Amino acid sequence: MLTNYIEKDIKRKCLICDFLLKNKHTNLDEMAEYMGTSRVTVRSDIHRLNEELDGLISIQVKENADDWIYQCQLQYGASERQVLYKLYDNSMFLKCLAFFVTNVEEHKFTDFMDEYFISHSHAYRLKHKVEEFLRDIDLSLENNRITGKEYRVRYLIALLQAEYGVRIYPLLDHEKKMIDDFMATLNLRINIDAVAHNAEGHEYFRSLISMVFKRDIPTSAIILDEQCQKYIESSRFLVMVRKSCKETLEKELDLVFSYNDYLYLMLIYYSTNFSIIDASMKKVELEQFNELILKNADLQSLIDLFEEYFGSEVVNHSLFRAALCYFLKKTLFNLQGLIPSNERLLDKKYQPLYLVVKSVLERWNEISGHRAMLIDSHINYLTIHLYPLIYKWNNPVQICIFSFNLINFESCKFQVEQELGRKVKVHETMFNSTRELNEVLAEIDEPTIVLCHPNCEMELKEAVQETVIPVSLAFFDRDLIDVENAIQLLRRKEHEKRLAYLRG
Repeated sequence: MLTNYIEKDIKRKCLICDFLLKNKHTNLDEMAEYMGTSRVTVRSDIHRLNEELDGLISIQVKENADDWIYQCQLQYGASERQVLYKLYDNSMFLKCLAFFVTNVEEHKFTDFMDEYFISHSHAYRLKHKVEEFLRDIDLSLENNRITGKEYRVRYLIALLQAEYGVRIYPLLDHEKKMIDDFMATLNLRINIDAVAHNAEGHEYFRSLISMVFKRDIPTSAIILDEQCQKYIESSRFLVMVRKSCKETLEKELDLVFSYNDYLYLMLIYYSTNFSIIDASMKKVELEQFNELILKNADLQSLIDLFEEYFGSEVVNHSLFRAALCYFLKKTLFNLQGLIPSNERLLDKKYQPLYLVVKSVLERWNEISGHRAMLIDSHINYLTIHLYPLIYKWNNPVQICIFSFNLINFESCKFQVEQELGRKVKVHETMFNSTRELNEVLAEIDEPTIVLCHPNCEMELKEAVQETVIPVSLAFFDRDLIDVENAIQLLRRKEHEKRLAYLRG
């Protein structure tokens, strides 16, 4: 969400870097389509990126026919996060936000203007953008200082530090180790070294934990929302977190944490979904969350909406429950805008389902009193995890084979069933009459794909309303691709019908 307020050119460059680093080879057309911008803009941005990120990445360009092929590599010792930090360091919006976060002594705003040599008009445009962002996350500006609930301020600081490289409370090596030790006592199976180098969100998690001893704020100021505190206090893990704190953080810091400190640490676990709890405990936590859903009318109404749309098999699947749990924890605590989210653009194949999921959530907002803030990256997360379930539980697409030869029919039927499995249901009848085929199609009353010999294609397309695909006797790979594309098209149409139904 914060990324939406950053200067457009910086945001665009970050997306280009992400795309280049995730795709070993790509061309200009692919990037322009992905970014939704012109080839000229993308090529200009890449040229600037090579200059701005010299020493961090190398972008090589090769001319190929009528297009340009790009290959991007990290330089020795550089990381993707360092690349993004370098780009974010040019953002005046982030600098302005950091000024207000750190302005404990309530300096005048002119100090910020003088430090960065910017005009009065430019500075106040930045300030207005910061105020708009703060309103979205339930914080405000008072005497040029960010005010609001302490735990929300902490989440904002952690977000700036971990995701955007804004150093407010730098962590020393021994402090990082202390936090990792705290984590290890809660989850004996976790490999801290692997997590530190690979897990997304580890730096954010560390930063959030460090606020317990970095922020010189009375513990009485750490007051959670009533619903948030009630949920955390019902957790079976609060005792474990308390015990681990005493063995690690409190012992190392020679401090005694308050009850509010323990609640804050539990909030970090629940809102970030980070694995500080042993994986075997995750199932228990999910069961607890399911109990909460059953007791909460607003949350149950969302489950009912998903079930109405996708069916009970999907809604009761553990993958859907886990993904929804992750999504709802953010909405329960109203921390969506303060938690790192994947801002990458969604792959095209997910787009129809994304629109449906978004519509379900918007409909839920309308009929419930919850009014959750809907953020694209979190809807993306839910969509991506729903996608395999939708395709697993979707009814198989009906296939009819039009043939004049029994051997050809049996061969085609066998290969379709072997290659496409549960995606399709092949009709047992060999059709060689359009009248008979139309009679059966009328009885099926579902979108159906008709496979035929290429010589029959034109006759069938004139005689039947369904999708007709010519296939060869050998059923080559290209035939399989044609059938799979037709299945995808039918399912997209089905999604669009469902979406139209949801929009009423």
